[in-house]
Amino acid sequence: MTPRNRARNTTPHRPYTWVPPDKPEQASEPSEGDGGILTLSNGREIRRAEHHVKAIRLLELAQIFDKPHLVSHIPRYLHTIKHMPHGKDLRLGNYNSALEIGTTFYFPLVLKDMFGFERVDFTDLARKGDPATTVTLSHDWTARSWLSINVNLEQERLPVPDGTYDLVLCLEVIEHLEKDPMAMLNEINRVLKESGLIYLTTPNSTSARNVLKIHRGYAPHFFMQYSRKIELGKHNIEYDPAQILTLLDGAGFKIRKLWTEDLFEDPVPEAMEILRSTGGSLKHRGDNILVIAEKVDAPRERFPKGIYF
Repeated sequence: MTPRNRARNTTPHRPYTWVPPDKPEQASEPSEGDGGILTLSNGREIRRAEHHVKAIRLLELAQIFDKPHLVSHIPRYLHTIKHMPHGKDLRLGNYNSALEIGTTFYFPLVLKDMFGFERVDFTDLARKGDPATTVTLSHDWTARSWLSINVNLEQERLPVPDGTYDLVLCLEVIEHLEKDPMAMLNEINRVLKESGLIYLTTPNSTSARNVLKIHRGYAPHFFMQYSRKIELGKHNIEYDPAQILTLLDGAGFKIRKLWTEDLFEDPVPEAMEILRSTGGSLKHRGDNILVIAEKVDAPRERFPKGIYF
C-alpha cells in the first residue's frame, strides 16, 4: 500500500509546540507567500480557501512536507479533509470511533484533533510482530496510545469485534490489492456499526488526463509499473467509478456521495476539449475517485460480475 512511516514506542523531541485543538485561537497562520498561496516543493499551488490552518499544522507535525513521495498527495489530503464525514453525518451525531486502512500516520491525527473522534485505530503493514498492538507515534503532539493492526485484509479478519467503528477510511488502498478487494470491503462492513460510513478514494482509470495519454499514444495507467524490489507501492488494478459502485453495492453499502477531482495533478483543459469535441462524457473525469457510502445491509454479492470472472 501507500508508503508509510513506522510507528515507534518512543516520543522524541518535537520541532515545535503544537497548540491543542481546544485552543485554536493560539495557532498562527502558516507562511503562504504572496496572495495566500501555499506552494509545495513539487510546484503545486494550494489556495488558502482550499485548506484549514489545523490541516497544515498536522501535515507539518506528521512531517509530510519532508517526504517527497507524500508531498504529491497533499492536495488530496486537504480535499479529503474538506469532505470528511463527521458530526451529524455519522449516526445522527453520535460518533466516536474510526479506523484508517493503510495509514500514513496523518489522518489519525486529523480524526482526533480536527474532528474529535475518541478512538482512532489504523492498519500498518510496515510494523512487524503481533497482529494488533498498542503504539505511540513519534510525531504525535501529545503522548497518546493507538491500536496498530497488521493483517492481510484479502485473507484475514481485523482483530476487533463486529460493529466497532462509526467510520472507516480506505484512502488510496484498494488499487494496491492483488486478488480480492471484496474480502476487504466485506470485512469493513463487518467492523462498521449500523449506518456506519466508509470513505474511499482511489485513482480514476477513466480520467480526462488518461484520455489525453491514450490520445497521444501512451498507456493511461497511473502507477502500474513493475518494481525492481519487493514492495507494496505499485497499483494492481486502477478502477473506474462504475466499478467502485459495483464493489460497494456488493459489499452492502449505499452511496451517499461519489465525485471525482483532479488531485494528483492540475486539470488538463486540452483533455476535456478532446472529450467535448468527440461527444465523450464529461462526467467523473477527475484523476481521483472519492466516495462516501453507508452500511445498509450485509454483503450482498461475494464476487460481483464485471469485477471477478
